Amino acid sequence: MYLSDTGKGGVVREAKLRFCGGVLAWALLYYAAAWVSLTLDDPIGHLGFVWFPAAVAVSAFMYLDYRRWFALVVAFILTGIVIDLQLEHELLASSAISVFTLLGGMLIAWRVRSVATRSDDLQVIMHWILATFVITIPASLLGAVWISIFENLSVGATFGIWWGANVTGILFLTPVLMGLLGYRIGEISDNPKVHALGALALAAMCVAAWYIFDADRSDLAQMEAPWRSPLLFAMTGIPIILAVTTTVVSGNRLGSIALLALGVIVIYHSAEGRGPFFFGTMRQGGYLLLAQCYLVATALLVAFMRVFTQSVKRPGSGQALSADDLFIYRLHIADGRFEWDRKPGRELGIEAASLNRVATLLELAHPEDRDAMSARFAQGAMASATDPVCVFRLTLRDGGWLRLVDRRAAVIEEAQGAMLVGSWQLQK
Repeated sequence: MYLSDTGKGGVVREAKLRFCGGVLAWALLYYAAAWVSLTLDDPIGHLGFVWFPAAVAVSAFMYLDYRRWFALVVAFILTGIVIDLQLEHELLASSAISVFTLLGGMLIAWRVRSVATRSDDLQVIMHWILATFVITIPASLLGAVWISIFENLSVGATFGIWWGANVTGILFLTPVLMGLLGYRIGEISDNPKVHALGALALAAMCVAAWYIFDADRSDLAQMEAPWRSPLLFAMTGIPIILAVTTTVVSGNRLGSIALLALGVIVIYHSAEGRGPFFFGTMRQGGYLLLAQCYLVATALLVAFMRVFTQSVKRPGSGQALSADDLFIYRLHIADGRFEWDRKPGRELGIEAASLNRVATLLELAHPEDRDAMSARFAQGAMASATDPVCVFRLTLRDGGWLRLVDRRAAVIEEAQGAMLVGSWQLQK
């Protein structure tokens, strides 16, 4: 209704190209995560003490629509085959383990998505954590049993290592990736001083983390300074505080960058046998799992702080915005033009001009919600054919996603034509 047939064809082609580009980007990210993880594995048994591809898969399945999952699975499996051929791994063994991991990732994402539309952010996080701990158990066990067929490895020991690698990888990297993608609302300020404070906290975190985790184990054990080891261990809380500060002050994107930078520093030095988490009596790779536990604790703390701070304030508003606040609209069905009794642009953190017409509003919609929203507004004259209540997501100025409930009241006839009357409300 709002686009010509030629324009619709161009939109379809553009959507297909965007989808193919998105899948390719996820595959490249999966490749990079697998390459980093495999460079840190056991050189003898090839056991992965770190497995970041699991987090990439979970993030991709949570971010993209169910209809895109098959393409993602194919892309991830082919990517795994490519890197296994490069590293000369046993192809049959590695491919089967990739399938087990992807199945677990799909189940985790399905569980999170099934509760996301009817639960608040805190409940979503708790379901995600629980699903990660539970679902990775059978996936890791199947992988351990399968690899024992090809390698002389203990099923119990292999299961423990892989389960720990999958859990820590998902719980650390998934919040980073979803934060960068703007999966949840992010608080951001227009004040340059606030941005400068966030950047300063990020820089300070990188400096502090590098100093703390660059400590060589021989320096920590020297007799003339026995106090240095417990001091550095206590100082590991400083990067956590600075990462949380960055997130609270500057929003999800910069907070995710802070977590990613901290992860790079901690994993790099831990892999080299440096830092306060290295103990000479620990088994091969154990210090990497310990370092990942530290990163997971930091990531979860940042995620919970996001929830608590965002429940108080909403982007673009100097005061708290209640979930009971309504924004009434009248949509001119003929030309897709909105009229608002109280335009919610500033209070919701959305560009005001984007709320004038359906076409510009759809550009802000989440890819998974765009088709449903387009059908909902375009078929306004057939109001009885669609659900009177619809939950959808719009992107904010900082790239985060805002969840809104659209309630359609009625279609009325006026002199200028038919109008759809409805309201928006923040999802509780």
